[in-house]
Amino acid sequence: MPIHNKDNLMKRLTIGVFFLILMSGGLLFIATPKEKISVDEKRELAQMPEVSREAIFQGTYFKNIDSYVSDNFIFRKHLTEIAAFMKSFRGKPMDDIEVVDQEKKPVINPEVSALDKNKLKAQLAPDQLVKDKVDNDPYENIESVIIYKGRAIQMIGMSENNMRLLSKVINEYKEEFGKSVKIYFMAFPIGADFYLPTKITRGTQKERILIDFMHSQLSEDIVKVDVYNALVPHQDEYIYFKTDHHWTGLGAYYAFDAFTKVAQLEPLPLSTLTKKVIPNYLGSLYQRTESTALKASGDTVEYFKIPNVTTSKIYNNVNDSGNAASLYAEYARGSLGYGVFLGGDFPLMKITSDVKNGQKVLIIKDSYGNAFAPYLASRYEETYIIDYRYFNGNIKKLIQDNGIQSIIFAHNTYVIQSSYTAKQERQFLH
Repeated sequence: MPIHNKDNLMKRLTIGVFFLILMSGGLLFIATPKEKISVDEKRELAQMPEVSREAIFQGTYFKNIDSYVSDNFIFRKHLTEIAAFMKSFRGKPMDDIEVVDQEKKPVINPEVSALDKNKLKAQLAPDQLVKDKVDNDPYENIESVIIYKGRAIQMIGMSENNMRLLSKVINEYKEEFGKSVKIYFMAFPIGADFYLPTKITRGTQKERILIDFMHSQLSEDIVKVDVYNALVPHQDEYIYFKTDHHWTGLGAYYAFDAFTKVAQLEPLPLSTLTKKVIPNYLGSLYQRTESTALKASGDTVEYFKIPNVTTSKIYNNVNDSGNAASLYAEYARGSLGYGVFLGGDFPLMKITSDVKNGQKVLIIKDSYGNAFAPYLASRYEETYIIDYRYFNGNIKKLIQDNGIQSIIFAHNTYVIQSSYTAKQERQFLH
């Protein structure tokens, strides 16, 4: 057979195989069931857009088609995992720092503190200091998240101006309600002081510094709960997730234990709680970094059920009739496991307990408060839970209408540095 005929045959075979692969892929794409939600990415996937003349002429129809194909491409999950695995083989510079995907914006933009960090040793007694971390282990820096010893820790900055704004708002609450309502402030550490390597911290305990600064700006009539020092003795326990930005049910328990001491409530022994576990949890910081080290570490969601009988309702606003809810959403699974606490974030939630002591408390919280709030129902007859991001109502009316005697401001150390927090919580008074 002439050489040129062989070449033509090979070309035809190559083209035929290529079209066969394309057709097979297209048929598989059409035949494969489409998911509405990506559990791993915690987001809704793009759906097939509706055809309309307006969408076609504006160009949005074909853009939405691209999103639909991208989100529903066959073997997408497996290909993403392979890409993350290959990314882990990138070379590291001499200082063992790997910077990956910096085109993505961090969730929080840490601000540089003007506070004199040398004040630390003068502020803290030796027994309050977090344990020394002396090591030469490598770590990765991915989008301002440090991957270190199979754990993800967010780097934290400090904004004194924003903390002054928030402290001023909380002081206004005290002025508004006076002695009729007791006000507590709880700053929940995110664990940066406990787990970041000394290469990053230079031995500086930034969370301790910013919490002390926030306390210094609050009125003496506001009760400060020192959650930080309550967690220090337990930092080697499972109080923070490795793959997620939240703390665990155990970390929140130790914070509640510190609260009971300050609020002069009866202690809640851990032995009286029922421990439950949700396996195979890969949290938000894994989704953000796709780190193979985090995937290898993995997490479980531990929650500790209080021994009380409770009923719960969620409300869109203070005038809403409400819908039934649960203190623990025990159907939560996989990467949505943190949703077991309260079932997620709602504008307003009310928990009624069989405590029957007439005590009523309001907690204004971010998502760290989800793991903390259920413990309150073991000591208060009524617990009102406001998520400052979603609530749109008047707290004065809520307090007066329900005879609430205590308010807890419960925020993690990122949230207390945000001007948005102060803006939101000021408007609840007006």
